[in-house]
Amino acid sequence: MRLLLLGLAAVAVASPAAADEQLWIVNQLKAKINDRVSFAMEWQPRFTNGVSRNGDNLFGPSLSYKLNKRATVTAMYTAAITTPLNRPTRREHRFTAQLQFLLAGTPDKATLISRTRLEERLVEDDPDAALRFRQMLRGQLNIGHGRAVFVSSEAFFGLESADWGLSAGLDQVRTMVGVNQTLSKRLDLEVALQDQRFSRPKPQSPNQVGIITLSYHFN
Repeated sequence: MRLLLLGLAAVAVASPAAADEQLWIVNQLKAKINDRVSFAMEWQPRFTNGVSRNGDNLFGPSLSYKLNKRATVTAMYTAAITTPLNRPTRREHRFTAQLQFLLAGTPDKATLISRTRLEERLVEDDPDAALRFRQMLRGQLNIGHGRAVFVSSEAFFGLESADWGLSAGLDQVRTMVGVNQTLSKRLDLEVALQDQRFSRPKPQSPNQVGIITLSYHFN
């Protein structure tokens, strides 16, 4: 409960200069098929415009294959529905290839992880598809009692421009700090504060985003 209140408070005290204060709720269901293959489903409602409305919803499955102790590849599909104020709703389909690699450390102590994603983004009623590249680094420290603290940074690059809005080049950088807590054998809770900075069409004040992630493990 303290972690939940921390996440909500992080949004409430966000900088008044922020472009927007948001709250994202990430719900994950995960299941192992065997020692190498796992399946997951995710639903992510995002509350935007000062956490006053459900402006975005992301939903989709993923399938992962563990190559070895350090590397895992994942194929993902995401349906993203965006409903901005006073603008038409946008329905987008994202197809993602991901590589996650343990650069250093062990999970019981501290880790440094690289996550690389290549996304193909298609918007309904628009023939112009676009590719986006994402690179994240995450450092995590286990502090005991099923709890860990982490910091991460992820850069987003448009590999090509699209008529519906994506431009080639650096798009945004998301920097996050947070706490992960194991609640039970099957349930994890993560609470974080994210600074989201956009670079185009021109630099602007960052979004301050509270993120609460609930992960349920079937096995």
